[in-house]
Amino acid sequence: MPLDRRLREGVGRLTSQVDPDVDRNLDRTFRRARRTIAVRRAGAAVAVGASIAIAIVVVPRAIDALRSEQLPSPAASPTITNPAVIAGTYETVIPNDQPAVRRNGLAGRWTIRLGTNGIMTVSAPGSFTGVLSGTLFRIQGDHFRTNLFIQDVCSNLPIDSYRWARSGNELTFTRLNDPCEGRVAVLTSAPWTRVG
Repeated sequence: MPLDRRLREGVGRLTSQVDPDVDRNLDRTFRRARRTIAVRRAGAAVAVGASIAIAIVVVPRAIDALRSEQLPSPAASPTITNPAVIAGTYETVIPNDQPAVRRNGLAGRWTIRLGTNGIMTVSAPGSFTGVLSGTLFRIQGDHFRTNLFIQDVCSNLPIDSYRWARSGNELTFTRLNDPCEGRVAVLTSAPWTRVG
């Protein structure tokens, strides 16, 4: 008997003994897939819930630590310490005429919102790609201090102070001793005009 014929008969005998129940096996596969998807969804829901819980607990503590750690009080306490005296939204346009401005992409329209709680919300022109979150400020008398750009443009530099003055809708800052040229350029290049 030729080899080809023997192989065909042998394969035929072997396949006749196998009786695949396709419907049962397909149902079992679908059940496993549904169970795997359900487990993954439950795991994702638990991870999201844990992340939200961590954010609710950790973020406020981090902000409080940032406030107390990065903006120490000056030795003498002048009379005005309430941020509400300059609270509001202000805009200015920073010209592209200083090296620190060109180097850090600071030229353009800037908006700051000084809150009564000591938080400063900052909007920058599209050319600036640095960090603007977590910005705080403090006033004491006519002195103004902020941690603006502490995470990038002014990293590893001390937070120093400015003198602030308001006349009508204009708020101006004068550098006292800040070594960060980028922060100096943004705060002092032009007066800030109150909007809204």
